[in-house]
Amino acid sequence: MSESEIFYERQFSIKVGQVFDELVSHVTEESHLGFKESFPALDSPDAKGEFLKDLLSLYNGICQSWHPSISHPHKEAAYLVIGVRNCAGKPNELVHVDNAPDPALFETLIRANTMPQLSVYYRVVEREDVVHALLEIIRDDMGPAICTKTIGTLKKDDIWFRNGTSKQIATTAQDVMQVQKEFKKQFDGMDWQH
Repeated sequence: MSESEIFYERQFSIKVGQVFDELVSHVTEESHLGFKESFPALDSPDAKGEFLKDLLSLYNGICQSWHPSISHPHKEAAYLVIGVRNCAGKPNELVHVDNAPDPALFETLIRANTMPQLSVYYRVVEREDVVHALLEIIRDDMGPAICTKTIGTLKKDDIWFRNGTSKQIATTAQDVMQVQKEFKKQFDGMDWQH
């Protein structure tokens, strides 16, 4: 690795750490931010379905302001922070993540089951020898996203979204229109630079 590549990697690691610190400083989850103490096991259809619901809900979230993406500076992102114990009204407690699956496992799960395919970046963050994970879900103008097949309790073509701190399914035409309206509002007039 060249010196410039090493410099870039260090700068990127610092940026990831700063974003991680900023995100965990939030006391509550939001439409674009979720916390989990650990990774789901992903060893059953229900666990896989719940994990996809979390990602789809964050991607389809109804939010006034999104966080800038780490990976794509001209895009916005939602984040799932793993290794955080969220205690209502109290500062978040950081916990060690020791059950992180092979990233290829959840990348394959996402690729094979979402439309449009979600772009999810997996980052490991270490704080004082404690390991955490940061999943960055890139927002784009292709949504809302759905699951392409039934997996556990996640049904094919369901639209899951977050409105504030809770994930919910779009069960009425009004819910679907609200999610679609949010995407249109979010992305109308944006200059997408890649």
